[in-house]
Parts: sequence; structure tokens; C-alpha cells
Amino acid sequence: MPRPTLPTLPAQVAWCIVGAIGANLMFALPAVTISAKTWATPALTGRDAAGVAGPRADGPVALPEEAVSSDCGSRGTGS
Repeated sequence: MPRPTLPTLPAQVAWCIVGAIGANLMFALPAVTISAKTWATPALTGRDAAGVAGPRADGPVALPEEAVSSDCGSRGTGS
């Protein structure tokens, strides 16, 4: 029987924070910093909303020809 997710959520968040602090210390950065930059601007909010909404509904995105070629791995091998 799987464990319930809700009781383990605080522990997961705590380990996320501990991991981020540990990574900062590992790279000789300050353990915790506070950002002074404003992140919520109309341009960023619109971009994030577009990213969440996904592709437009007017059809699939066309891929470049080299992205769909069938010669997987033969380019650049010298043969």
C-alpha cells in the first residue's frame, strides 16, 4: 500500500531547502541570499502564461528538416 503524499510533503520541502543551501555552500556561495530583483512584470507573466498554455491551437509546429532526418548519428563521423 503506497504511503500518503500529504504527510511527507513537509519533509520533501525541508530537504529541498537543505539541498539548495548545501549546493550553495559546496560552490562557496552564501548559504542563503535574498533577491532584490522584481520578477513579476507583465511581460514575464504573459510569457509564463503562454508557456503553460502550450502550443497554439492552429496546428502543429513544423520541425527543421535536419531534426527529422533518418540518418541518426552518421553526420560528423568522417565516414
